[in-house]
Amino acid sequence: MTAIHWKSGVGGNFDDASNWSTATVPSSSDDALIDASGTYTVESSLSRTVHSLTMAAGATLEIVIGDFDLDFFGTDTNNGTIHVYSDLAVFGALNNTGVIDFFGGPTPTFSPHVVGYFQPTGTSTNSGTIDAINDAEISFNIAPVNGPASFTNYGIIEALGGSIITIGGNFGATSSFTNVGTIEALGQGSSVDLFSTSGTITNSGHLVADGGTIQISNLDSISGSGTAEIRNGGTLFIGTSFSENTTFGAGANGILQLGIGASFTGTLSGFTTGDKIDFSGLQYSGSTLAFDPTNNALTVSNGVNAPTIHLSGSYVGGGFQLSADASGSAQVTYTPPSQSPVNLTDGNLVVEMAELANEAYGKSAAAAIGRNWHAVSATDLHLQPAGGVTFAFSDGVYDVTIPHGHADALVLEGLVDGVDTLAVAFKGTDDFGARINWPTPANYFSYFLPLISSLSDYISSHGIQHLLFAGHSLGGSMVQDALSLKYTGITAAKIDGYTWANPGSDSKPIDPHHLVNFEHTNDPALDLGRFVLGPRYGTDILIDSATESTSPFQTNSRSPVLLPSDNPAHKMDSYFLDTRLLAEHANDESGAFYGTPDAAALRTGAFWTAGVSRNQTIPGTNQEDNVTISSQDDFVLGGAGNDNFHWTMQTSAGSHPVVIDGGLGTDTLYLPGPQSLWYWRTIGTETDLYLKGSHDPIAIIYGVEHFHFAAGPPGDSTAKIDQPLQIAAATTLAELSNLHQTSTAGQSALGLGENALEVYASPPMTHGFQFADFHLLA
Repeated sequence: MTAIHWKSGVGGNFDDASNWSTATVPSSSDDALIDASGTYTVESSLSRTVHSLTMAAGATLEIVIGDFDLDFFGTDTNNGTIHVYSDLAVFGALNNTGVIDFFGGPTPTFSPHVVGYFQPTGTSTNSGTIDAINDAEISFNIAPVNGPASFTNYGIIEALGGSIITIGGNFGATSSFTNVGTIEALGQGSSVDLFSTSGTITNSGHLVADGGTIQISNLDSISGSGTAEIRNGGTLFIGTSFSENTTFGAGANGILQLGIGASFTGTLSGFTTGDKIDFSGLQYSGSTLAFDPTNNALTVSNGVNAPTIHLSGSYVGGGFQLSADASGSAQVTYTPPSQSPVNLTDGNLVVEMAELANEAYGKSAAAAIGRNWHAVSATDLHLQPAGGVTFAFSDGVYDVTIPHGHADALVLEGLVDGVDTLAVAFKGTDDFGARINWPTPANYFSYFLPLISSLSDYISSHGIQHLLFAGHSLGGSMVQDALSLKYTGITAAKIDGYTWANPGSDSKPIDPHHLVNFEHTNDPALDLGRFVLGPRYGTDILIDSATESTSPFQTNSRSPVLLPSDNPAHKMDSYFLDTRLLAEHANDESGAFYGTPDAAALRTGAFWTAGVSRNQTIPGTNQEDNVTISSQDDFVLGGAGNDNFHWTMQTSAGSHPVVIDGGLGTDTLYLPGPQSLWYWRTIGTETDLYLKGSHDPIAIIYGVEHFHFAAGPPGDSTAKIDQPLQIAAATTLAELSNLHQTSTAGQSALGLGENALEVYASPPMTHGFQFADFHLLA
């Protein structure tokens, strides 16, 4: 082979023999060396083949017209710049530290299609830049055609402006392609295709789809410790096994596309609004989406294929949406819901559920949205007709027009206690149409079937970790019915129901422990429900409402005459007020109620924990309450006002003690009979009240400063507690249980046998009522 050198550092025509050291133009048997010092440009305008080409730094070769081929077995070195406006084929070993540009486009090209072809022999490296610009095309065919062949990219290989680069071959023991640098598709329409007929491509560098497409269609796999990035609307297509971490750049609006059967085992980060994960060939119809928040894993399944994407970052299941792309394949998008947690009313889940049950009557989710709930949309739910029901759904409100009324529900999603939560609040009975459905709650429930039927898919596709149902009156029956069904993607232990004035239903919850029912003791709907609707399951929390004490419907005086919706004790407004009061007392660490399991459940919303019992409680307000204590009350809780507690119940030695906590303020307990009928003992903050002759207290009192007696000699009608009382330390239900168990023993110790003192008094509504009667029971 003859080495022919460019004579000087002055540019000129490659095809002019006078510019060469031998006065001949290099040919296929010659090595062309454009290695003169200086900065200059050499132009080639005819088709040429040389054995090898060497370019010095500062030298530029422009291949304007014709095919320029670098022959087999030559060693080509480029430290300068090569501009190709026609065709360049490299068959020898290439060592490029400079720039090789392939220019397409209308100017200055003189060829209808600019092509670069690399089929190197031996060991080739790129530490510079090889790029295709403006609809040019470069093809790398790495195959052992004339012996071992390898190509390693340490620099940049990029397609720009709609250009195409393909990198492939038959990879094995004697041939390979390794990327240690950057391979990039820049701009819309640009693409880089990595493939092989056998063997693996090694990527330890960076693959970048920056507005263009990187396509990995290798039949085998991509190996290595490299990374991939999607920017500016780019697409990364994976049709093989790919284990390298991939990132959506900020504002990428890009696509990660997986071919059918492809396996992506790397980690995907930066996935957010505007980005898409497209499952090409996996039809959207019949596919489901599930998000595992524990492992940050997103899975789309059609029952046969179930590709999983592992995400890096903070994601909420409710932010994922499954839809169809233009070809009908499944694609996933993500819209982060408000990361702000739901501002629970009074900071309490139970009160929040009561609020939602109350707001369901308003047919608007606006107030809930103001507390950071997200109104679920009909599109998110994929609502489908069921049972012939015609429904409307807008802004988180499900609505069915029924004869003389509406069947409504709020459907909301939010972050509650750090957990993605779906809440459904059923409207109850506040109109005539709803009352018509009272005898058959199953009929009423049928109007909600399209909504209920859509919940499983939504739970699975949005990664819901907690499902809450709430409802008042007949809405409470709907909660009980809803808890009787199974929902895919969530266990019964993560589904809870909260009801107020639940009249019962003919359906039994799968896990009745996860249903809690709040009941006013003077709510006639509860008696009506027991007769006509079926049993009520779950835990009952009884409220002897202090807020109803001045209404015509007195505490513990049930009356079925009025329809439930007409009775103030049945109104959700009243239940909401008393639920707030209960939660307030449950949060008072200095109060007698605080240490009970009931109070703990009110604080957490978990009424299925051990120890919660059917206690009856009067939750007082912070005003000056006038409270009548009934024989069924277990806790009487005053607030910050100057409260008056009236003891009107039938009392006998051995009765279970009532816990009375007066709270702050100056409080008085009004007792029937003379002072001589009673005695009390104060130890620390606790005062135990007894009937004379009994060792069993009938009341355990905290924070009450005075007793007032209805009868007795003048000057003996009032008594002050021996020492000022502080608010109580907690009294536990276990202590009350012990008192219950010792009451009979106490009677025997007094020698009363089965005799007990019974005291009666007419219900007082003002101070200074008169003692009516008392006698011994024989």
